[in-house]
Amino acid sequence: MAKKVVQPEKNNNYKTIEAITQPMERAIFAARWILAPFYIGLILTLILLLIKFVQQFVDFVWIIWGADFKDTELALLSLLDLALLGNLVLIVVFAGYENFVSKIESAENSVDRPEWMGRADFSGLKLKLIGSLVTISGLLFAVKDAIAARTDRIVSESRTEK
Repeated sequence: MAKKVVQPEKNNNYKTIEAITQPMERAIFAARWILAPFYIGLILTLILLLIKFVQQFVDFVWIIWGADFKDTELALLSLLDLALLGNLVLIVVFAGYENFVSKIESAENSVDRPEWMGRADFSGLKLKLIGSLVTISGLLFAVKDAIAARTDRIVSESRTEK
């Protein structure tokens, strides 16, 4: 014989609180979609980064034939910097969208789906971002050093010509 489960009756105060909190919670949950345009903007930024990459790559192709090692190194570091920035933007778009907005179901059964996608929690995302930022910062310092060395070389060459 099955026992009948008796639900406790909700008092009027609980019903009033529930009437207020449920719409508020639905609004808060729906507010996550406000982030979607940010991610679309970041995707458009990827397109702009690609244009800049192609522009710098074409410049690199033109200077490679007459460039010394320092100029080649500087151009290559600039290309690497743009590629890493693109990776960083993509990490933010994928992980941010999946963690805060919605699952990307169209990639669920794709063989191209990155392994970490859908499994990177907020802590994992922070670690990926920090790693990318450290790498990009290191590249920026290398580019700065290369520019400074090139500038010093040009200045010293101009002094010897006088």
